Amino acid sequence: MEGNNYSPTTCPKCGETLNDGQRFCPSCGADIDAYKNRSCAKCGAAIADGQTFCTECGAKYLDPNSKAAKAKKIGKKILIGLLIALGLFIALIVAALCTADTHHHEWAAAICTEPKTCTECGKTEGEPLGHTAGDWELDDPDYVTATVWMRQRCTTCGASLDSKLKKFTTLCENGELLLTPDEFTQRCGKLLEYCFSEYGTQLISADSESLGCVITKNKTTHIGTVLFNDSDDKAISNKDGHGIANMMVGFKSTEKTEIAKATVALVMTLDPSLEFDDAKSVAVKIFDGTYTYNGIKYVFAAYSGAYYMSISIE
Repeated sequence: MEGNNYSPTTCPKCGETLNDGQRFCPSCGADIDAYKNRSCAKCGAAIADGQTFCTECGAKYLDPNSKAAKAKKIGKKILIGLLIALGLFIALIVAALCTADTHHHEWAAAICTEPKTCTECGKTEGEPLGHTAGDWELDDPDYVTATVWMRQRCTTCGASLDSKLKKFTTLCENGELLLTPDEFTQRCGKLLEYCFSEYGTQLISADSESLGCVITKNKTTHIGTVLFNDSDDKAISNKDGHGIANMMVGFKSTEKTEIAKATVALVMTLDPSLEFDDAKSVAVKIFDGTYTYNGIKYVFAAYSGAYYMSISIE
């Protein structure tokens, strides 16, 4: 069928009479050109005015200006919008699935310093448990310095939480000195060097039954010797032996200044509670004969031009 180029004399929409060449209906405003050159949407054949079905293929012709056509067009747009929205929704789901954490965690329980942690990926949850402070404990004492470290540890993991150095106020216990002959010699030597730099000590054993702490000046001059005895007045010959209850000091020097310096150091060695000036005061009283201080008895005497001092732990 040839193209339809006719000009309708009445409005196809409302029936109003039209003048030749009018494009829009003066009554309803319909676009008259929209009714010209109408063709079948299925086969393209021309559709005449008032024709409802295509004469070529039998398809029903839908007027593009009709409510049904407009509704169909709107529905198509809505359908396209819904399809687009559906596509976006599906894309979001796929993206979420691709980025989702599908890893199965192997959790290690939280400890004092670390939260619950996956052993495979390192992810953590929660907070560390925190330390639980235990009681203060003592390390092995250092009798040479007369100190001991006190430490506080976590009762859960054993970590050291705090520490402090405690100074002994006494080195005597149950009538005995806590120091061994070797520790006594080291402690006395350190105090001598601190107070009088030219003085020092040396632990010497003349034979298997004798052991003494020798006090020297400038490493050559013999000032005196300290011998160690137990509570039965038996000599202690083992440098690491315990049980010192009595000591006998024989001064080879007759110089009172040298004897005084050695005595001050001996007092500080035995009594860690004393500072230098306090030990000097004690030494002055010792030279008067007999003096007891902080459970330690000192007896100073001269015999045949030599000086001696006995020390006993009470």
